[in-house]
Amino acid sequence: MPPGDHFSAIFPQVPAELRQRVSGEITEEGFRFVGWEIFKAIQRTLAVDQNLFKAQRILDLGAGLGRLSLPLLEGAPQAEVTAFEQDSALLHWCEKLLQSPRIHFASNTDSLPEGRFELIIAISLFSHVDESTDFWLSEIDRLLTEDGVAFISYQDEKLFREMKAKGVLPETAECQERYVNGAQGPELSTHMSTFYKSSHWKSLLSRHFEVMVINPRGLFGHQSISVIRRKKGAQFDREALRCARQRLTQKS
Repeated sequence: MPPGDHFSAIFPQVPAELRQRVSGEITEEGFRFVGWEIFKAIQRTLAVDQNLFKAQRILDLGAGLGRLSLPLLEGAPQAEVTAFEQDSALLHWCEKLLQSPRIHFASNTDSLPEGRFELIIAISLFSHVDESTDFWLSEIDRLLTEDGVAFISYQDEKLFREMKAKGVLPETAECQERYVNGAQGPELSTHMSTFYKSSHWKSLLSRHFEVMVINPRGLFGHQSISVIRRKKGAQFDREALRCARQRLTQKS
């Protein structure tokens, strides 16, 4: 059975709360539409180098229910896809939804080998972290091949102002460099929402990566896009970052 047909057969069994949580879309049609639009935005962005989307090994970092992993399986037939998701309920259903010899699943990036992926995609991961931001950047650096690239979305200051105007964020909120709404929530959960001033986000990435693209509001006119490569000589204190993340995990 093709990946998409199997997905359609299982999708109605997924609890509506999980479908709503990962994309705001309960119907399969809406869920698929969002996933394919993200896929096409990645294709357009990576067209700056025609070889970039020919990656043999792709990591979907924060896969949720496989919203993007499914179009990756269908639209990048040359690729082996790894879907990482630390939420056990989401990962359980992601594994049920996506059945293919070309997909693997992971609940912890520690199990993934160094320098394995030519393309890493992190959609809505950095919009839900605060203290563990450097850890996830260090993992992207560790997992990318020498010439690999990462496609990362983030929430910028314009979206921050729009959310504030709608009353979603407190009237007193300010985004001078970044603003974290729900900072007491668990990292990588929808209880936390992080916004960056684009200049600060670029500066944050530039410490360790070559920044190839910053495209404000490039994902549906909603989240912004950044594309990065590894920078020679960049160093992370991985052990310290791993210990810090472990403390955060225990706290949550």
